[in-house]
Amino acid sequence: MSDQVIRQLDQATINQIAAGEVIERPASVAKELIENAIDAGADQIRCEVTTENGEITRIRIVDNGRGMSREDAAIACLPHTTSKLRTLDDLSTIHTMGFRGEALASIGAVSAMMLVTRQKESTSGTRVSIRGGAIDEVAEAGSALGTTVTVDDLFYNTPARKKFQKSLKTELGHLYGIVERIALANPGIGFRLLLNRRGRITTQRSSNKRDTIVGLYGPELARGLIPVSASDGPVQIEGFISPPAISRLEPYQVHLSINRRDIYNRALLNAIREGYGTLLPKDRYPVAFLDLTIDTTLVDVNVHPAKRQVRLDQEQTVTAAVTAMIRAALDEADLLYRPITYHPAGQKAEGVGETNALYAGSSGAARTGTPAPSSSPSPRRLQQTTAPRLLTTQQLRLTSRPVSPEEGAPGHSNLPEMRVLGQVANTYLIAETPDQTLCLIDQHAAHERILYDQIRRNRTVQTQELITPVLLTVTLQEAEAIREATPIFEREGFRIEEFGRDSFAVSAVPVIFGRIEDPEQVREIIAGVIGEEPGDQTATRNAITSRVACRGAVKAGAALTNEQGEQLLAQLAATEDPFTCPHGRPTVVRFTLEQLAALFLRT
Repeated sequence: MSDQVIRQLDQATINQIAAGEVIERPASVAKELIENAIDAGADQIRCEVTTENGEITRIRIVDNGRGMSREDAAIACLPHTTSKLRTLDDLSTIHTMGFRGEALASIGAVSAMMLVTRQKESTSGTRVSIRGGAIDEVAEAGSALGTTVTVDDLFYNTPARKKFQKSLKTELGHLYGIVERIALANPGIGFRLLLNRRGRITTQRSSNKRDTIVGLYGPELARGLIPVSASDGPVQIEGFISPPAISRLEPYQVHLSINRRDIYNRALLNAIREGYGTLLPKDRYPVAFLDLTIDTTLVDVNVHPAKRQVRLDQEQTVTAAVTAMIRAALDEADLLYRPITYHPAGQKAEGVGETNALYAGSSGAARTGTPAPSSSPSPRRLQQTTAPRLLTTQQLRLTSRPVSPEEGAPGHSNLPEMRVLGQVANTYLIAETPDQTLCLIDQHAAHERILYDQIRRNRTVQTQELITPVLLTVTLQEAEAIREATPIFEREGFRIEEFGRDSFAVSAVPVIFGRIEDPEQVREIIAGVIGEEPGDQTATRNAITSRVACRGAVKAGAALTNEQGEQLLAQLAATEDPFTCPHGRPTVVRFTLEQLAALFLRT
């Protein structure tokens, strides 16, 4: 009997394991094939997606690139065959999207794939058919110039991988996101995505990235963007960034590419955010569409199977240059604040964007000046003295309702009894406990915890109908996220209905959400949904609840009377976890007499 337990895997098993690294989901197929089309010099790329019975059944990528000869087509689908590398040294100077020679072989190993291709000088094309990694046919075929790859029965021979695919809406959202990011990184290529023969994404070839942004995000967002065009040391940067008025809670709309390759790099993301300095709150991110041109010897793209994560040589030099160029672009831009009025669904308005304020976004203008004239005085200015205190009273009244027995309110609180002494900076309550401990209470964090607990305990969320629905126009990826989370939104008190193509009308919101004045308030919640793992309903519900609580809570900067402070603390004591907000920040900071004595050097 042999003692040998280690054996070499057969080639079919090796190919399927390799395919699992490169092809994770249908969106991975589209990414690899589109990148091959870009490398082939295509300036028009069409992605056709077919769905049936709740899953993606076919992906077809059509391009007008150089095409392949019969000889090249016959071996292109074999593992590690590529036209982009000759020696190991070529890795340090790679300019193409692909280079490992894995894509076609990996896709063919887990699907039924057909490749049809023709070069310009040829009168006929070549058809290659593959199933499960085995080439079934190489034959002459009629073909337009370029290459068409059709992928059917994805993961038919890897049931475990097929089983762990997410819902159709989630998978389509990933696919839309891939096409959008690649299109933004390559504005000189026209892209079209069809879902069941219906157009979903269309961008035109253009030398200006702004045209692609308009095609994907609409003219309102594009109109307010600030152009960035500069070079600093080893880095050249081109693209657009948002003024401070347009920001997000998550960085999912920071689109970054290096040498036309869509990438994700945390250091570069932080560098872009750092360029805004104090123009943005610490927990906000801009919208950005930027392409960096960096010497290929300083960029290692061979660190991840999907080639989206990169490693930078001279990282500190590169990130410092990016921060400096973003800051310079903002310094030169006209950041004059121009308030606008949001027009609800069904009302037409010219130049109205998706946020509650727009900036001119033009370069070369000074940052100082007088506000744009208004045709009528703002009613908000007339209400500034009374509205905040009235709003605070209403917010505390909403959370003062008694909790029903089935909601399970805690019977005992670990929060000590406190007497409110005053308020600092209209943000922190000052209180004293019976044992003479000094307490500082973050009023926003405390009320956020109160709201969060009440929403989670209350099985029936009270909603309020909006007199006029709020229209929310979103990207395709955001639209799929909304559709996926619609049942959860409904349980949390929102009523969101489709209102035309990739637009949604918000007709009801939770009572504690307050009045919606612009769609950005709802988009903040959508951003949290997109940031969670698709299909994880618990995480999605928590994301929605925590953002609703944050939106409805008493704000930092709101003046509270001692009586209102006492009311807030009584409500906080009734929560299950009174010491942190839903995001984990402390609600109460305590100083004992001993600590105070030490601060004053008393012994």
